[in-house]
Amino acid sequence: MRLHVTAEHKAKIQASGKMHFYIYYHCTWNKDPNCTQRVIEVKDLEDQITKKIASLKIPAEVHEFAMKWFRKENEKVGNERQDILKNAQNAYQNTMTTINGLIDMRARARLTRRTTATAWNPSSARKTDWRALPPTLGVKPNDG
Repeated sequence: MRLHVTAEHKAKIQASGKMHFYIYYHCTWNKDPNCTQRVIEVKDLEDQITKKIASLKIPAEVHEFAMKWFRKENEKVGNERQDILKNAQNAYQNTMTTINGLIDMRARARLTRRTTATAWNPSSARKTDWRALPPTLGVKPNDG
């Protein structure tokens, strides 16, 4: 069965100047010009879908199977996040070690300003890149 449904976006301006937006779904009447389905607002459609889903009864064995699958997928995602975090932390520590080495060498006058500036820029760029990762992983960088 193929449904012929369309959505319309409507805007209504109240006397106060406040604007409201609505989405309505309705039959296109292309397939059946005598379609008796009424126009429905998206909120009402979502309520109907929510009630229908709430009324569904999931067999225990299906529920158990699904929960095992979701737990396994969740564990995979968690492991992937931990791997990303470990790699990022290792890269950060390596960059900090490089920067600290450059500072120490410069302090001991083993490097010229020019050599220090050349070596410093790539290390600083790597540090900056790493600092962009933790918010996506839900952690904050630790400068140690």
